[in-house]
Amino acid sequence: MSEKRTIEEAKQWTELHKNELLAAMKENKDCKHLSGLPVMVNLWNAGCWLNHRLAEAGATSDEISSIGFAHGQRSFANDPYKVAVDYVNEYETNKSVQDKPGVALAEDVVQTLSTHEGGE
Repeated sequence: MSEKRTIEEAKQWTELHKNELLAAMKENKDCKHLSGLPVMVNLWNAGCWLNHRLAEAGATSDEISSIGFAHGQRSFANDPYKVAVDYVNEYETNKSVQDKPGVALAEDVVQTLSTHEGGE
C-alpha cells in the first residue's frame, strides 16, 4: 500500500464494526468485565483494527500477537489509534515493527509518561 493509513480510517472502520467488536469483547472471558470502561473499549477497538490490517498485509499470527502486545504497552502512554496506525504503516512499509513487547518497551513507556508529567 503506497498511501499511509490514518487515524480517521481506523476510527471509521471501528464505527462500521462497533456492534460486532463490542459483542466479541463481551464474549472474551479475559475482557468482558472491561467492556464498560470506555478507555478499554477504545484500546480493544484500535487493537482489532490493527489485527485486521496486519492480517491483510500478510503478517503471521505470531507477528500479529507480538505487535498486538506492543500496541497494548505503547498505548498506555499514547492514543491507541495513533499507535495502531503507526504500527500498520510501519509494517506495510518494512514488513516488521521495531517495537517488541517486554521490559525495554515498558521502560520506554514509563520514560514517556514521566516526561509528559514533568519528570526526568
